[in-house]
Amino acid sequence: MFEARLTNGSILKKLLEALKDLVTDANIDCSADGLSIQAMDSSHVSLCAVALRADGFDHFRCDHNQSLGFNSVNLGKILKCADNSDVISLKAQDDGDALTLMFESPNQERISDFELKLMDIDADHLGIPETECATSLGPTVVISMSPDVPVVVEYPIEEIGHIKYYLAPKIDDADE
Repeated sequence: MFEARLTNGSILKKLLEALKDLVTDANIDCSADGLSIQAMDSSHVSLCAVALRADGFDHFRCDHNQSLGFNSVNLGKILKCADNSDVISLKAQDDGDALTLMFESPNQERISDFELKLMDIDADHLGIPETECATSLGPTVVISMSPDVPVVVEYPIEEIGHIKYYLAPKIDDADE
């Protein structure tokens, strides 16, 4: 049995919003330590790794490790039904084929239940080494992100300057 309750449900909404444009299908890996998601985009250019510790939830129970395969578009449609102030609970039976999501308004005047059909997704779990962000140019890296502009990765060079990398997604002419 897997159960998780999060008083600040907007965290899950924002997390999926950040994930769904990059990753279509992924597994939520549940363990006693918490939830994790590791998935690559369809072009296998970027890897997204998510970790939510069990102690960050108001209630967390995971009797044994399990993977819950989901489609991010479908999960996103369900999460759009939740208000940002809602308490969100997730439940899955052992060897079940669905994830149950319950949204409760803070005053418990409204309770909504949804069921997401789970998928069997065959995905390798990649070992991601721990890294230090410092380089020979300096001890810090500055990453800047804003809507509709490229990601900027800046390496300050001591007191005299910097080097910046601008990372923009490839845009197909067909998309315009």
